[in-house]
Amino acid sequence: MSSVNAINSSVDTAVASVKQQILLAQQNASQQKTDQSTIRPTSSDVDVRPSVDADHLGVEDITEVVEVDAPKPQEMLDKVRNVIPKLNSVMHSMNLKLRFEEFADSGRYYVRAMDMVEQKEVSRLPHDQFLKQAEVTKHFISGLFVDQGK
Repeated sequence: MSSVNAINSSVDTAVASVKQQILLAQQNASQQKTDQSTIRPTSSDVDVRPSVDADHLGVEDITEVVEVDAPKPQEMLDKVRNVIPKLNSVMHSMNLKLRFEEFADSGRYYVRAMDMVEQKEVSRLPHDQFLKQAEVTKHFISGLFVDQGK
């Protein structure tokens, strides 16, 4: 991999892409609900977690919300930890897990985002696209949080 910053930034990209897809799905679900003549709760309704207070996450480490399938998973997780200390809360609040997987032992990776409520893949990004979107996503993720003197 080219650099620590490129890998770390690529994680930010996956989070932003997945969040956008989830928001679109939620908007579609909301539109469908308003189109129904009778509104009644069903088992197919999606429950969305309320916003997460950074002081009360209940998540101690990124390994609780991210599964890495790579030759050097600990090294990759350490890089992620250094770039976005609040990645845990983003992933936790969105009910997501990221999986880093190598494509056919080629040294190229893609990232899968899994929705843990519905137990299905939400997004898959090839490594190249993952890196191209990194800078925009880093600004987006930074905008999600306001540091309060930490």
